[in-house]
Amino acid sequence: MSLFPSDDPLIIREGTHQVIKCEVNGNATPTPTKTWYLGSTDITNTAGNNTSFINITGRRENNKKTIQCRATNINEEPKNASTTLMVECKNRQLQIKYVETLH
Repeated sequence: MSLFPSDDPLIIREGTHQVIKCEVNGNATPTPTKTWYLGSTDITNTAGNNTSFINITGRRENNKKTIQCRATNINEEPKNASTTLMVECKNRQLQIKYVETLH
């Protein structure tokens, strides 16, 4: 079982999207059910009908969280593949307002 891209950590720029594929042994019978997690949150419902793929958006609050795909079927122990998400944050310019006081 593996994730593609296989980078660990997986670097994504803030605000951009990355499709991640979860590939399980094709000989598994019955076909495994795949569940996706971002940190401890189940995000499978964001995958739509094809849970082999998930589309992740780079968000600052998800930096350093683990993305995990878990495959289960009735014949084998669950299998997991995971990576750490590293979000490259956009530079924010800090504006400083100078206030001049007269005495």
